[in-house]
Amino acid sequence: MKLFISDFKKSFCTLKTLVCILAVVIVSLLCYNQDLSYIFSNNENANTSITELIDYLIGIGVFRNIILIIISIPFVGIFCDEWNNKYIYSVLSRCNIKKYVASKIISCAVGSLVVNFIGLTLLVGLLLFFIPLSGEQTVINFISDVPYGILVEKYSVLYLLLRIFIFSLFSGIWCVFGLFFSALIPNKFVSCVMPLIGYYFIGNLCDYLPDFLNINRIANCSNILGSNALLTFIYSLLFYIALVVIFIMLFYKAVRRRVNNEFN
Repeated sequence: MKLFISDFKKSFCTLKTLVCILAVVIVSLLCYNQDLSYIFSNNENANTSITELIDYLIGIGVFRNIILIIISIPFVGIFCDEWNNKYIYSVLSRCNIKKYVASKIISCAVGSLVVNFIGLTLLVGLLLFFIPLSGEQTVINFISDVPYGILVEKYSVLYLLLRIFIFSLFSGIWCVFGLFFSALIPNKFVSCVMPLIGYYFIGNLCDYLPDFLNINRIANCSNILGSNALLTFIYSLLFYIALVVIFIMLFYKAVRRRVNNEFN
């Protein structure tokens, strides 16, 4: 636990991470460029809400691509740094490889999730000064969107937090994939672009899987288990936790092989 806290502080409590959080907000606003220009210039006629804007934003391919690069910067390259400057041997002298690997993967998953979540939540807070959270038309548009659409009518804030949280989980998994790959090729640049590459190649392959195993469908809050919102959310959370556990095992094997080869 102490190692995880240390790793999380080392990668999260930095100026770089703060810049990445602000970058999430800025990139989001840039993706809204034309929409916001229309809303502000036609305020009385514009019939939209923050709920619709966030839902639209998360579905934009370009936005996802840029966000994956941004949130990977503080976390994905940490193994490369520790391997290339030999700091890893100092850490492994105080703990075993299993604890080291688990700490790195979990801090990467949690850190990238938090950066994305805070960035998009700040965006929502900023938009609240200009645009309503929801509206009658929003409720009509979302009420049939199962499993979470029913929340929009009375619990718009909960819907937005769920939508942002699940998308942040989705993004965090690809950062974990990049961290795992850094043990195969300890190059910081390669590691930071691997989340995007993994998203494209593995994500496209997932489209051939059943809906309940399709990471893209889960990230889009699609109806994968029926209309039960609570059951779908719990399943989505367990699905991502299972992926983290798998990457811990893969990362452990890759790190152990690399360390053994170094000493042999």
